[in-house]
Amino acid sequence: MKIQTAVLVLLGLADLACDGNPGKEEVIGDRPTDTAEVSADALIGPTVIEEALNHMTSSASPGMGQCTNAASTGSSLIWPWPATVVLCPNLTYNKLDSNRSHDLKLDLYLPPNYAAIKPLPLIVWVHGGGWNFGDRVGSTMAPVKALASTYGFAVAAVSYRQTAVNLALNSAYYNYEQTQAASFPEPLRDVKTAIQWLRIQAGSVLDPNRVGAWGWSAGGHLVSLLGLTDGVAAFSGRYSSSSAVKGVVAMSPPGDFTTFPFNGSWDETVSPPVPKYTAPQTSRSAQGSRWFAEHLLDNVANSIDTNPNSPAYNAAAVSAVSPASWIHLSSTPTPLLMIHGIWDATVPIESSRAFNAAWQRASAQYTDMPPFAYVEEQDGMPGAPNPGYGSHGSPWSYIVNKVLAGEPNPVAAFFQQWL
Repeated sequence: MKIQTAVLVLLGLADLACDGNPGKEEVIGDRPTDTAEVSADALIGPTVIEEALNHMTSSASPGMGQCTNAASTGSSLIWPWPATVVLCPNLTYNKLDSNRSHDLKLDLYLPPNYAAIKPLPLIVWVHGGGWNFGDRVGSTMAPVKALASTYGFAVAAVSYRQTAVNLALNSAYYNYEQTQAASFPEPLRDVKTAIQWLRIQAGSVLDPNRVGAWGWSAGGHLVSLLGLTDGVAAFSGRYSSSSAVKGVVAMSPPGDFTTFPFNGSWDETVSPPVPKYTAPQTSRSAQGSRWFAEHLLDNVANSIDTNPNSPAYNAAAVSAVSPASWIHLSSTPTPLLMIHGIWDATVPIESSRAFNAAWQRASAQYTDMPPFAYVEEQDGMPGAPNPGYGSHGSPWSYIVNKVLAGEPNPVAAFFQQWL
């Protein structure tokens, strides 16, 4: 019963006023129906991945329905060790309608020796971008692909529906298909649908019982919710298979919107007012973070302001999208590793600190809480070593600096332990 009533309260489906009107539209809006979606029959036959692998090519640019054994992880300042990886690109996991440009796709990366070590544990990668830009083939992919090339995992990098804010920007500058715009909880439902599809497609290649998720920034927010909302019908994916995961790594995530991006104090000397921080974030980035958060909530409860002093503030809706709110509600929380830089100028460290505090309170109350590892990365502060990705990307610094020091890759080690 822990999850049933509380979920209704958070989503605004409970009749708190006892007036016979639960007020659903006031909090999350009407959940879009699937009537416009095309039949899933062509997507769920368990042959797509194996058929693509049967059409292996040595070309770095495989055609439709092919995989390549000549792909590279690439290299960058956050992962300077390029390696070869098998790539099966542009696999459609959901068709939203008859317009192919709206298809939701993923790219699957496998170790070069996958045939000898299959079935493989699977990591689902969820990119960042403020829920409204970014893509699954972005600049941070080298260390993600390395889980396949070096550590023996399969990695699925997924696209998901984003808010309507930057449709033109995405089309002009990002190398992926911009799907239909959507607000919460559709991005989360898309990630769950991808996991369900991958389980159906597992065949002899993937181990459906060993699935984890990794995300950064907005992606860290989505995978945090993924690990805490298994079985919540309002957040369910499209298919009937499980979307549960056995471990989650969340980097720089907005973990608690009730403290994000402000701490209750506002700078009224500028227009519009911006939040004051205890950490050294700039007013500009603070305002940008608030803007992104509000667009995630757009169409959830009309137009929601994240300023609790605003008449447009809706506490229930803000809580519903906050992973920290679900810690006490979840009947099946998953082990979680959270990494956040203390000098993050995009997502305030206070958000993850609030999530950590909520997890510790739940651990004191419930005997079945799984392990939670919380890391505050110092990199990004003046004078600290930084491989070049900035304070919001300091978790990447944390990973690469561990490897450079001869220590285990902390993300790979976490998934090796829990998957």
